[in-house]
Amino acid sequence: MVSPKNNMKSGFRGGRDSAAIQENIELLTGQRGNGLDRAITMRELASLGLINVTRNSNGSVIPRPKPPVIPDGKPIQRPHSPVGFAALGGFGAIMLEWENPTFYGFSFAELWRAAPNADGSAPYLEQAVLIATTPATVFGDIVNPGSTYYYWCRFVNINNIAGPYNNVDGVKVSTSPNISDIIDDIGEQMKKSDLIQELEKDISEGDKAANTAIELAKKELVDADNLINASIGRLKTTVLNSDRALAKRIDGLAAQWKSDDKKILTVAKGDITRVQKILTNKDNALASDILKIEAAYKKGDNALTGAITALNNVTAERDRVVSKKVDTVRSSLNNVAATVQQNSQSISSLNQDGSIAHKAMWNTKAKAGDIKAGIGLLAKSDGTSQVAISASQFFVFDPNIPNKKIQPLFAIDKGKVIIPKAFIEKATIQILNAQTIVADRVKAGISINSPVINGGQVTGGWAGFGSGGPYSGYHTKIGIGGEIWTDRLHARGANISGNITATKGRFSNVTIDGTCKVKRIEANAIIGDITKILAPSYPNKYIDRQGDIEVFRLNVGRMPFKRSALISGNRFRTSGSSFTYECLVDINGSGPRKILPSFSGLSGAALQGMSTIIDIQPNINANIIIYVRKTGAFRKVFFPISPVNIWMIFKN
Repeated sequence: MVSPKNNMKSGFRGGRDSAAIQENIELLTGQRGNGLDRAITMRELASLGLINVTRNSNGSVIPRPKPPVIPDGKPIQRPHSPVGFAALGGFGAIMLEWENPTFYGFSFAELWRAAPNADGSAPYLEQAVLIATTPATVFGDIVNPGSTYYYWCRFVNINNIAGPYNNVDGVKVSTSPNISDIIDDIGEQMKKSDLIQELEKDISEGDKAANTAIELAKKELVDADNLINASIGRLKTTVLNSDRALAKRIDGLAAQWKSDDKKILTVAKGDITRVQKILTNKDNALASDILKIEAAYKKGDNALTGAITALNNVTAERDRVVSKKVDTVRSSLNNVAATVQQNSQSISSLNQDGSIAHKAMWNTKAKAGDIKAGIGLLAKSDGTSQVAISASQFFVFDPNIPNKKIQPLFAIDKGKVIIPKAFIEKATIQILNAQTIVADRVKAGISINSPVINGGQVTGGWAGFGSGGPYSGYHTKIGIGGEIWTDRLHARGANISGNITATKGRFSNVTIDGTCKVKRIEANAIIGDITKILAPSYPNKYIDRQGDIEVFRLNVGRMPFKRSALISGNRFRTSGSSFTYECLVDINGSGPRKILPSFSGLSGAALQGMSTIIDIQPNINANIIIYVRKTGAFRKVFFPISPVNIWMIFKN
C-alpha cells in the first residue's frame, strides 16, 4: 500500500527548460516515479465506466459524467437557466461558478466558450464551442496568460434534455498577463524612454559640450606661466557675412601658486572661464552661455580638484526649439571623483502633419566612483508622463515620528519592494508567499492544496478520499447530490431513518428489535433465541404400502448448547375410503418414534397434521428424518399436497 504521506507532495519539477519538461512528461506517462503522478486518459476513464465520451463540432473529445441514479416515483423536471453564473480570471486559468440547480433530475452542466472576434467585438452564441461538462458548481478552464474569452452555461437532466443558457451575450473574462512578460514590456519601454537614456548617460557625457567649449576657448586665450602669476584674458569675436552672424566672447581668470619646499611639490591654482556665444544662420539660431569654475590643490601624492560647470543653451531651428540647462558640481581626491549633475530641457517641435509637440525633462544625477544614482521627470504632449529613479536602494520614511525611530514606509532593496503596511484595492500577484491570509472570499481556478483544512463547510462539488479506489479513482466519493460511495465505511454509531440496501456483507454483534419485519432469512448458524429457520419443500410422494416410509431428511449441525426443533404438521390427501396414519422422527438412528397423533379421515379428505417440538442435545451433529407410518386399512396417500411446513430450531 502506498503511504498517504507520499500522496501529499507533487513529484513534478518546476522550470521551463528542456530537462524539466522531459522529466514532467515522463512522470505523466508513468515512465518515471512511483506511478502516483501518472496522468489518466479519457480512454481509461471510459473503459472503467466512469464517464461517457462525445465529440463537439470541432471534433474535440468532451467527457460527460455518468448520470446519477434517481429513485423511482418522482418526475424528472426540465432544467432551468443557471443562476449566479460568474467567471474570474487568474493567470493561467479562469474559474467558472454557479449556484446549485434546484430542478429534480439534474445530471451535469455544460460549459461553452468563444474567443472575441478579430476586430475585438463580442462573439455570438453560435460561435461558442462546448469545452467541458461537470456535475459540480465550479470549473477551472486552463488558458494562456493574457487571454480573453466569453462563456455560457446550461444544465442537462438525466434524460439528456438541455435547458436554456445563462444569457445570450455570455460572460466576458480575461486572465492577467504573465508578470515576466509585463516586466519585459516595461523594459522595452524604458529602453526607448528619453528620460531613462538621459539617466543612463555617464555624467562626463552630460558635461562634454561645456568642457569642449571651455577647452577651445582656453586655446584662444594667451597662457601665462610664471612661478607666481595671475592673468586675465579676454577675447571678443564678431563675424558677419551672407551665410551667418556670430558674436562670441571669452573671459578667462586664472591664478596659480607653486612651491617645491623640501623637495615636495605643492601647487594651488584656480580658473574661471566663461564663454558666451550667439550664432544665427539660415537654418537655426543659437544662444549659449557656459561658465566653468575650477580649483585644484596638490601636495605630494595627494591631489584634490573641484569644479562647477553651468551650461545654458537655446537653439531655434526650422521645426523645433530646444532650451537646455546643465549644471555640474565635481570634486575629486586622488583621481576618485564625486559628481552631481542637474539637467533641464524643454523642446517644442512641429510635426510633419502640422501638429505641435512639446517635451519637458528634468533630471539630477550623482556619481561617486563607480556608484551612480539619479532621479528624473518627463512630460510629453502625447500623454507620456514619467518619473524615474535610478538607485540600488530607495526609501520613503516619515521624519515626524515622535520617538525619532526611523522606519521605512516604502522601500526597495536588492531588487525587492518592502511595504510594512498597505491598503490595496486590487492587486495581481503571480506567486504569493504569505504567513497569514485573512480574506472574506478565496477563489482558486485550478486547485487548492493543503495538508490540513479546519472548520467551515464545503459546497458546490464532489469530493474524493483515498486514491486508488473504484469510485472515480477514490475509495470514498461524495457526489454533488449528496450521494456517498465507499468501500471503506467504519462507524461506531449511526441513526438511519431511511432505507438500507445491501447485496452482501457481514453483521457482527447486531441486535434486531422485534418491530423489524423479515421476509426471508438464510443462515448457516444463528446464535441466539433462533439459530435456524427452514421452509423445506418436500418431494411429492405416494404412500402405497404399509410400514415406515421416509419423506424428508435434515442435518442441523453441531452446537455447544441444547436446542429445540419446532416441526409443523403436514397436509395429507387419501384416495381410499378411510385411513389412519402416523408421523415419526428418527434422530441419529435412535429409531423412529411417534411425535404426532394418528390421523384418520374419509376418502379424498385433506387433513393438516398437528405440530410438535423435539429436543436436540448439545454437541450432537443431528440428522432429523421424517417418516410416515401407515396403519389400519391400506389406502394410497399423496404426501404432502402443499409445502407449507416451517421448521424452526432455537436455543433452549
